[in-house]
Amino acid sequence: MKRNILTIVILALSIVNLVLSAVIVFSVVPNVSKTNNLINQVSEIINLDLEAQNGNEKIITSDDLDNYALEEEIIINLKKDTDSSKERYAVVSKISLTLYNGVSDYEKVKKNIDESKDGIYDTIRKGFTSYTIDEAKANEDTIKANIIQMLNDKYGDKVVQDIVFGSLIYQ
Repeated sequence: MKRNILTIVILALSIVNLVLSAVIVFSVVPNVSKTNNLINQVSEIINLDLEAQNGNEKIITSDDLDNYALEEEIIINLKKDTDSSKERYAVVSKISLTLYNGVSDYEKVKKNIDESKDGIYDTIRKGFTSYTIDEAKANEDTIKANIIQMLNDKYGDKVVQDIVFGSLIYQ
């Protein structure tokens, strides 16, 4: 009698195991398959983006870059704080532009930059004037990126790669 009960319990557990396995197969496997398809699609998109970035653009090395120093110190009026009537300034000196010498007509562009230093200083001023002192301190990288974009719009795409402020003092 004990043997028959043990056999019935083992048979019942085997049937429960079979039912649970069927539930897993029909409920979990389709979701895993959908997730796998989603991951494949995302990885394809990422690969396409990487190929688009690296396919057409030349990798710029340090040999392709020239530094262009601007000696003049400039004082820039910053936007007034709403809670203060005090004038705020940014004093920028030892400015250095990093230029990409691989662009077509680089010598012509560099000559144009030599002749229009005041325009560069004006562009730097424009980059700062829309910020208060606290915003300027917090967004220096954004300000630099905006200045680089304005200079590239002026002198040609990808000419100015970086701008460095040797000294930047807020007052």
